[in-house]
Amino acid sequence: LKPRQGWTMSAAMAGFHSSRLVRALQHVQTTRQLQGSLAPRCDRRAFAKPSHEGGRVIGPRYQPSLQQTLRNTRGRELLRIVDIAVPNLKHPQEFSVILRALALDGQWRRALRLLKEMKEIGISIDVAVYNEVLSAMAKDKKVEKALSLLVDMREKDIAPDLPSYNSCIGACKPDEWARALHILEVQMVEAGFEPNGQSFEYTAAACEEGGEWQRSLMLFLEIGHRGLESTSVGHNYALSACRQGKQWKHGLDIIAEMGKRNFEPDFRLRQDLEAQSRGLERAPPPEPSRRTSPSPDNLWQRKQQLRELREQDKRRQEERRMEQERERKERERQERLERERRPTTTNAGAASSAATASAPVTAATEKVKTPQFSPVPQQAEPHKPVTRASASSSSGSSS
Repeated sequence: LKPRQGWTMSAAMAGFHSSRLVRALQHVQTTRQLQGSLAPRCDRRAFAKPSHEGGRVIGPRYQPSLQQTLRNTRGRELLRIVDIAVPNLKHPQEFSVILRALALDGQWRRALRLLKEMKEIGISIDVAVYNEVLSAMAKDKKVEKALSLLVDMREKDIAPDLPSYNSCIGACKPDEWARALHILEVQMVEAGFEPNGQSFEYTAAACEEGGEWQRSLMLFLEIGHRGLESTSVGHNYALSACRQGKQWKHGLDIIAEMGKRNFEPDFRLRQDLEAQSRGLERAPPPEPSRRTSPSPDNLWQRKQQLRELREQDKRRQEERRMEQERERKERERQERLERERRPTTTNAGAASSAATASAPVTAATEKVKTPQFSPVPQQAEPHKPVTRASASSSSGSSS
C-alpha cells in the first residue's frame, strides 16, 4: 500500500478517508518540520511550499490548525482522529487542544488515557491539564470519578484550584444536589477557596433540576448579595425555579433585571411566568407545526428533503399542464360540434322561411286564377193548385 501525499504510513495502513484527519496530520507534520524534527517516515515533499511546476500546484495551499480541525468534531470521528493524531504529537499545546476537544464531547475515558500517554513521553502535567479532564467528567456527570481525580492530584502534589472544584460541582446529577452543596459549603472552604459566581450557579442548577427550587433561589440570590458575576444561564435557572415554585412576581423581577444586563430569558419560561400571573398553571402549548415530516438534523437530510419538494412541485406542474391540455382539447371539440350543427339549422331555417314566404304567393295566384262565379238566383215555379188526384198520387208515391 503506497501512502498518498500528506499521509503517514500508519495512517495509510489504518485506511482512513477523513479529510479532517488528513488536515490534522498535515498540521502536526508541518509544525514538526518548522521545529526541525520531522519524523523520517513522513514525506517531506508533501509539505513543500506551494510552487507552480509544469502548470500544476505542488504542495498544500492551506494548512488548517488542529483546533480548527477538531472544532466541530464529535463522537467516533473525534476518537478516530485522536487515535491517529496523538502518536505524532510532541508539543504540550497540541495535547491541550486534544484535551479541550475531548472535554467538550465528554470523552473522559479517552482523556484519562491521554494523560498516561503524556506521562510516557515525558510531558509535564499541571493543574490546567487535570482541569480539562475534570471538565470532561463534568460533561458526562461523573462526580465520583471527579472526586477521585482530585485525590490523585493531591497525591501527586498538584493542588486543585477553584475551577477544579467547580467542575466537581458541575458533575453532580439532579439527584446528587446534596453532594453539590457539600462541595460548595464544606470541601471548598476546607481547601481555602472562596466560591465564585460559577460555583453558586452550578449548585443552583443541580438543586433546581433536583426539585429543590427554594434552595436554588437562595443560592441565586446569594450571588447578588456577595456581588459576584453571574451569567444568563444562572438567571434562566432562577426563572425555572420561580416557575416550579409559582413565584411569578419574583420571576418577572428577574426578567426585568435580565433586560437591563442584555440577557435573553428563555421564551418558554417567560410565557409560563406570564401565564401564572394571569392565574394559569402553564402557558398553552404551541400550535403544532404544519410540517408533514420532522425537521432534519443534518445537511444531507435537508438537501434530500429539498430535492423531494422540487420533485413534487415538478409533478404538480406537469399534472396542471396536462389538465389544461385536456380542457383545451375538450373546448375545441365542443366548438367544432357547434360549428357542425350551425349550418344544418341555418338551412332548415332558410327552407322554412322560404316555404312561409311562398305560401301567400300561391294563395294569391290561386285567387287570381280561380274565377269567381256569382250565384244564379233560382226562379220560383208558378203556384199550382193542389187537387184531390195530385194529393192521392203524392201519398201513393210516398207509401
